[in-house]
Amino acid sequence: MITLIVLIALFSIFLYLTINYEDFDVPGFILCCIFGVWIVFHSVFFAISSYSQNLFVEKRNAFEETLKNARESGNDYETAAIVKDVAQWNVELAENKFYNKTFYIGQYIDDRVEYLEPIK
Repeated sequence: MITLIVLIALFSIFLYLTINYEDFDVPGFILCCIFGVWIVFHSVFFAISSYSQNLFVEKRNAFEETLKNARESGNDYETAAIVKDVAQWNVELAENKFYNKTFYIGQYIDDRVEYLEPIK
């Protein structure tokens, strides 16, 4: 959210400078376009982060159910085939947790990822 506020402030400053100072027409217009596009992209990616998190959790829950059913059925071959996917899900979870802690990228990862545990 801080990024959005900063981008809007910078856009507003350069728009003001472009309108009020003739020497700043071309650079101001270019910078307004850059910050305007950045605001749009930031807003879209920030808005879909919650959707992406919900989708990730639902897919993960479905996979955990499949793994549970395979373990309960006693089919060792099916369980062995699924173990590779377990590692892949855990790696993806670890990546999301890492990206959530980074400065800029972390705002595009939903904080609820921190409450998820690796699949065992």
